[in-house]
Amino acid sequence: MAERSSERVLVTGASGFIGGHIAGELARRGYQVRAAYRRRQMPPRLAQLAEQGVEALRIDLTAPKSADDGVGAIPEALEGVDAVVHVAALAGDWGPLELYERQNYDATVELLDAARSAGCRKFVFTSSIAVHGFGPHDGTTEEGPYYPPIVPYQITKKMAEDFVLAENGKDIATTAIRPGNVTGPGDTSTMFPMFEAMQRGLRGTVNRGRSLTCPVFVGDVADAHIRALENPAADGLAFNITSGERVDWAEYTAYACKALGLPEPSLNIPLGPAFAIARFLEAVYHLFRIKNAPTLTLYRISQVAYDYSFSIERARRVLGFEPRVGWKEAVTLAAEDFLRRSQNGDTGKNR
Repeated sequence: MAERSSERVLVTGASGFIGGHIAGELARRGYQVRAAYRRRQMPPRLAQLAEQGVEALRIDLTAPKSADDGVGAIPEALEGVDAVVHVAALAGDWGPLELYERQNYDATVELLDAARSAGCRKFVFTSSIAVHGFGPHDGTTEEGPYYPPIVPYQITKKMAEDFVLAENGKDIATTAIRPGNVTGPGDTSTMFPMFEAMQRGLRGTVNRGRSLTCPVFVGDVADAHIRALENPAADGLAFNITSGERVDWAEYTAYACKALGLPEPSLNIPLGPAFAIARFLEAVYHLFRIKNAPTLTLYRISQVAYDYSFSIERARRVLGFEPRVGWKEAVTLAAEDFLRRSQNGDTGKNR
């Protein structure tokens, strides 16, 4: 492999939570980093990285060519690039399949094909543990089991992952990283809304929180991506990435409340009513074509209804990956960041 100081890596989705951490860690380890983002305004974290020497580039991966308003496209993003870490995606549990296909599958196919044509040596794809589907997962490996997807996000991430791995060895090396439930400072998409709900008094569990979950610290997710980027033994493989700990939702939720200085959860929704409420809300939202997702969805309830714990033995064996931050420390760091930002009125997704 080329010396890190001469290796330029494109990180897509660098304005996001995971992508921003990967870009920052790559830069810290001595890589030349091109951090691609699509937002109209560069987020403060990415602006800080740009001040430290990271090349920030605004691009639209779904555009065939650069736009007149200064938004670049795939060819511009890949100029002079040696490897790609493709994090950008449309995440969520609501919306039409066609939109997710364009953002998650089509854009990935086009980016990988262009990366190969540009002579890139490696393509690391950020997949998701959600490709396994919802069902009993306790120590599930990359071999399965797999359960039917229930939302377009799962469908299109699995489609994209399958394509990426099938292209390995065809003039480019490919790897897929499947993060679990990622958390840490700056987690404005998942943990911050959960913290806000807890502060409003919505502190509870579904089915008394008996099911296992799969947390992982964002810094460990970044480390796994870079290990995959550097290790030829990772080529052609997918890796489940979690903290490697067994924790259920009851313990996780209680600890999050403690980290916020709040009373322990007092509410509980039985599983049957939770699914019934989610089905009803989804039906109403579909009927009236409401674009925003309802408070409860089948995807969200399914995440807490079943054990959702995965083995990371392949990552340990092949990548030498070992989580450095446990779930309690990750939640504590996220809560401290949330409380600090709350004092400044700065917990929005645009940050």
